[in-house]
Amino acid sequence: MVIKRRLFPSLFRWPLLLDDEFEELIPRGWFVQQDHKMDVEDTGDAYKVTVEVPGFKSEEIEVDFDEGVLTISGKRQSEKSEKEKNYVMCERVSTQFTRQWTPPIEIEESGIKASMKDGLLTIVLPKSQKTKVKKIPIKIEEEK
Repeated sequence: MVIKRRLFPSLFRWPLLLDDEFEELIPRGWFVQQDHKMDVEDTGDAYKVTVEVPGFKSEEIEVDFDEGVLTISGKRQSEKSEKEKNYVMCERVSTQFTRQWTPPIEIEESGIKASMKDGLLTIVLPKSQKTKVKKIPIKIEEEK
């Protein structure tokens, strides 16, 4: 029987290895990516941006549109209000995120709308009338 041992562990496991080896130096979970997925749909007259924001309340989220860039950010802190003594370990959750997207065309800023339901933030960015494509039919005449 031949037993093979890898000289270098998988590169995808390195954060886990470091987290175990340097637990005292680097807080557990430091390498965990808390990504808030974002979808952008072109509906013709507008862009519909949907962002996953599970666990966030609407007052914990900020949506800005400045100089043609949409910025979505959120910050949440949960604190334990228990007054028990002799904790061996007590954790508090604090998380924040920022997502940005630059639309390829000009947006009508006064018409931007945002709503939130079931952990999904939906933002509608209407396209500016100046940038809407006007189709001009071309009549092709046959040569005689």
